[in-house]
Order: sequence, then C-alpha cells, then structure tokens
Amino acid sequence: MDLPKKIKSADLEKRAVCEFTFNSLKASLSKKNCRILEEKEIEMNVICQFELKNLELLDIGSTESADVKAE
Repeated sequence: MDLPKKIKSADLEKRAVCEFTFNSLKASLSKKNCRILEEKEIEMNVICQFELKNLELLDIGSTESADVKAE
C-alpha cells in the first residue's frame, strides 16, 4: 500500500488499532506478461495498487481518536 508523503511510516504506532480507507486500482496484464509469469509458476492476470486515503487511530477504551487525512 502506498502511503501519502504527508504520512511517515516511522511515525505510525506499532500494535495500534486503526481504521482506514483506501483507493484500489487494478490493471490487466498483457498475455505476454501472463505467459512469462506462468513459466515461473505464478498465476496472475491483474496487478493491483492500493493507496491510503484516510487513517484513523482508534483509542480503544476512550472516546477520543486521532484522525489523519491523506491528500
């Protein structure tokens, strides 16, 4: 998943509960690329990319939560 430049992965907390939304992009692979992958015993005919749209840190046990919007 691609993170917006505004969000630094080092700043994200480990073992924190988050709610997030993301954009999903999908593109078909060409027949030539599918054949090459099949030769390597990889079955794949599409490639997907995920972009983080919104990340909300949920504070379990509290009514407050931090909200980070991606641009």
